[in-house]
Parts: sequence; structure tokens; C-alpha cells
Amino acid sequence: MMGSAHARAQVHDIEIAARRDGTMLAVRDRIWVTWAPTTLGHRAAYNTVAHLLGPHRVANLDVECSAW
Repeated sequence: MMGSAHARAQVHDIEIAARRDGTMLAVRDRIWVTWAPTTLGHRAAYNTVAHLLGPHRVANLDVECSAW
């Protein structure tokens, strides 16, 4: 996840539940998008959530997005 390109003004408070072998069981993310009121609007938050897990399979995902 650290290898992603950085192009959005966002703050994430993320929690991950995983097994000892590294298998992710659950992800909870609270996202604050700091530029949603621009012409991109809600697309920035949608794009983030759509690509949040990348290639990982996670059974439980809880995401909350806010903008200011």
C-alpha cells in the first residue's frame, strides 16, 4: 500500500485486522478528503474507496468518507 502514487489531499485513519501470517481479515478506514468541493467533487472519494484494497482480498471493509 505504501507504493501507491500520491495525488490527493486526503487524511486516512485506517485500522487493519490480520492473522499472524499477514492475511488481512478486516479494514476500517475513515477518510477526510480536503479538496472534494472542487470540480472533481465526489469522484476523489469514490476513486480512493474503489482502489483502497488493491489486489488484496478482505472479507470485511468499513469505509467512511468526509470532505471539508
